Amino acid sequence: MDQPDHFNHAAGLLFTRDFHELRRGRLERGGDCTLLYDPARIVPDGETYLFGDPARPIVAHLRFTDDGPVLDRRLESRVGLLDYVPTTFKADGPMLTTTFPIPENAKWIMSWFTYQSATGEILYDSAYGQNHVLRFFDEVRLLNTGITVQPGAPTAIFTCRAETAAEVERMIVRYHITNQTELTEIERAMQPAGTATPVDRRDWELTAEPVPIGGVLAFDFVYYIDGERHTENNQGQYFIAAPA
Repeated sequence: MDQPDHFNHAAGLLFTRDFHELRRGRLERGGDCTLLYDPARIVPDGETYLFGDPARPIVAHLRFTDDGPVLDRRLESRVGLLDYVPTTFKADGPMLTTTFPIPENAKWIMSWFTYQSATGEILYDSAYGQNHVLRFFDEVRLLNTGITVQPGAPTAIFTCRAETAAEVERMIVRYHITNQTELTEIERAMQPAGTATPVDRRDWELTAEPVPIGGVLAFDFVYYIDGERHTENNQGQYFIAAPA
């Protein structure tokens, strides 16, 4: 099967089976957005499911302002109905999709998903009831990162520094080592850097994270505003830290 051209260079949101929510391209108010979704996020393990079955749809529910209406979109298969879909974590296989307009007055894109299981139960993918929220503005900016090795040390040291909007309450670096067989994901809290920045910005840092010597890291950020969880993943490309 040919690899599908999911986004076709358009702005998009990607929901992968390992429960990452990624932003691709530049989201614009008044523009269209393509949404890609892996049904493994919501279909129970072991349940017989026909990929793209219109009789048992997965539905995306979208909201753009606090009190705004909810836009419902059935997710569809662009490669036909499939009884087998290869396991994939990088969106290089078939994904369910829909395209929707972003209102001119959108504050953010909030989403959650529903699916009626074979037993009739309505299942939710909703970040444990908080819903997924992707924002428009660049609230997080990577300042610098690096991996250093001290002579004789058993591990290398990963450091990272980022600037955020002042509203950001908590910052987490989420990374995995790309050149290891097992891609274990690790989360580490960042600390306020305590340096002078404009009043509407804050600095955060991770100063001494031990990592294997020779490791190449792919990482993104998880951050919180008003208790809500958001991610910054370099438009789905992740950030990279490699030994000097």
